[in-house]
Amino acid sequence: MPAVLKKNSARTKISGGPANKSADLKDMAQSHGPEALLVLVRLMESKDEKVALAAAREVLLRAVGKPEQSLDGEEGAGIVVIREKNLDCE
Repeated sequence: MPAVLKKNSARTKISGGPANKSADLKDMAQSHGPEALLVLVRLMESKDEKVALAAAREVLLRAVGKPEQSLDGEEGAGIVVIREKNLDCE
């Protein structure tokens, strides 16, 4: 049974079995994907630089994914972890 949105005073409920909820929610969310992308593109033109930057980041994440992050230290030497133990027992 597909999920059905039921609106009450403060919450929107989705009826349907637990197995169906995840797939149905994903389907419903994906159906709004093109509209959401248009909203992000429109927000990229905002006069508020913070809004425009946040929208641009979201569009880039969806277009090309997150950039790889290197865990190399200086000159590719790797990461060195130094731990300092306090031996004072005061």
